[in-house]
Amino acid sequence: MPMSRTYRYERTIMWGDTDPAGTMFSVSAFALGIEAMEAFYRDVVGITFRDLQDGRGLGAPMVHASCDYVDYAWLSDRLCLDVAIERLGRSSIAWKIDASKLPAGGPSFHLKLVSASITLATRRATALPDDFREAMTPYLLDG
Repeated sequence: MPMSRTYRYERTIMWGDTDPAGTMFSVSAFALGIEAMEAFYRDVVGITFRDLQDGRGLGAPMVHASCDYVDYAWLSDRLCLDVAIERLGRSSIAWKIDASKLPAGGPSFHLKLVSASITLATRRATALPDDFREAMTPYLLDG
């Protein structure tokens, strides 16, 4: 197996991501993580969520989400979200997303997300397509 790597997604904290004090809402970490995951699908797998649904008849709902907050993110902070895959199951993906401040700042938060592959017609779990698995494998963490 090739050495694992991460997908990097950068985003500035916007006014809508923050509370009145200017710090990022706790729930915004989850929204940013899902946004980074969606960009991973587009840039690495080669499919948008729209095409995933309309073209393939598949969905990728979250079945687990947790976050460890390390340091505040403030309005206008630039974050780098490093996306990797901890586990690639038959029909699920365990995502590891680490956010850090740019430039060269410390960690902000660590997300663990688990998404399921479902068929929209039945809303039941289905195997990840082979082309998805092939594109995702290089991002699988080495234990």
